[in-house]
Amino acid sequence: MEKARDFTDLIRIEGKVIGINLGFYPCHEHEWGIKGIESAFGVHHAGYGFISEIMTKLPAGVFFGQRGQDHYLVYDEKITRGYQFQNKILREVPSKKEERERLLENLLQWDIPAPNWGNVFLLAAWDSTKFAVRARGEIYGPIFESLETAFLEHDVVFDTKSHLSRRFGLIIYSAIPPAIKRQFEQKEIDDSNLVMQL
Repeated sequence: MEKARDFTDLIRIEGKVIGINLGFYPCHEHEWGIKGIESAFGVHHAGYGFISEIMTKLPAGVFFGQRGQDHYLVYDEKITRGYQFQNKILREVPSKKEERERLLENLLQWDIPAPNWGNVFLLAAWDSTKFAVRARGEIYGPIFESLETAFLEHDVVFDTKSHLSRRFGLIIYSAIPPAIKRQFEQKEIDDSNLVMQL
């Protein structure tokens, strides 16, 4: 997982925060896209517009919480898995709570450590199969709470194509104004028709 260095910020429409842009860094982790994440969350890309990028299932390995002043959102399925020997064979088993906490803490400490500058920040790291977001500051608390609810309700768009996100964004689908939804759907239809004409 590689930390984004550019364009990590809140996604706003008409002054309302509707998501988080996980940013980008020109590295192979980000060049490969988010196919594994989309597969895990059941994103089918059927149709056009934001609805084609909406999640249809919630996999194991999604963690929301707070560590001190920091809010975090992590998806890493490996955190939910442990291994033990059974009859001389190494088998995968659900990880214990203490093990999950240790793995989560390691991820937060090494992949997106809190910077030693300022009391307000937003950091993200991701690759094709996992992501992590960490933020400090009162401005970020509400969007983390809203995203937690949206994940539970399968109301999150994994946006990689619209003008709202710069490479990869998590957007609350129900918070996107209908006019913006229609504009993006029409743009994708027009782009598809143009390609078919070539």
